[in-house]
Amino acid sequence: MSVEIQNINYRIDNKIILNDINLSIKNNEITSIIGPNGSGKSSLLKIISGDFKANSGDIIFDDIDIKSMSLLTQASTRSVMSQSQVVVYDYTVKDIVELGWISNKHEKFEQLLYEVCKKCEIFDLLERKYNSLSGGEQRNVNFARTLFQLSVKDTSKKRYFFLDEPTENLDIAHKIKLMNILNTVKRDGFGILLIIHDLNLAYNYSDNIGLLKEGKLKFFGKTNDIMTNQNLSYIFDTSVEVDKRNKIIKYF
Repeated sequence: MSVEIQNINYRIDNKIILNDINLSIKNNEITSIIGPNGSGKSSLLKIISGDFKANSGDIIFDDIDIKSMSLLTQASTRSVMSQSQVVVYDYTVKDIVELGWISNKHEKFEQLLYEVCKKCEIFDLLERKYNSLSGGEQRNVNFARTLFQLSVKDTSKKRYFFLDEPTENLDIAHKIKLMNILNTVKRDGFGILLIIHDLNLAYNYSDNIGLLKEGKLKFFGKTNDIMTNQNLSYIFDTSVEVDKRNKIIKYF
């Protein structure tokens, strides 16, 4: 099963943001989209998640068009972590994480909340005010909320995580911790779409890579096939060297 993105076009006024995008997000895999600033990555994620409407094209969740899915069905099928989370009111960390809860079953609420917060290393922050946290701590809280939304197991359907720059503002240890959690999540049957700038994290953790430039998906496929000196140097207009033996990417 998968999410199929078919012939997506998106423009604002006369400016083309996305041009004929086609790709698949499969269960048990991490698919990463990388590209320069302004290439359309965040817009693509918002269209796939249902937050934006494309001018044309289709988003198909396991043979169901997203246009025919209710908001509740969408929320129980995919969870989204946006690039920025502005919180006006003085909520606690616990309040923010609990916003992810959509199930009408409450018997496992506290247990699942505890498990997710421990996994994301925010349990000791639960009573803190969200707006008092550092940028990295806020990212961890929003990651926990994203996981909590789909924490109730449902074997009747496939589910997906869509994350826009989840490692932004995190130190190296927490970046690796987050990516390892995503690796565990994908093995539980989730399909994951990741927008990310860190080429080395994308290279080491992704099953599939899409390279986006000027609104066009220039390359898409298995990570080792796509992450090449030629492809990356073209996408980023700078010299990029891929050390496939050590799985390290250098740019200069």
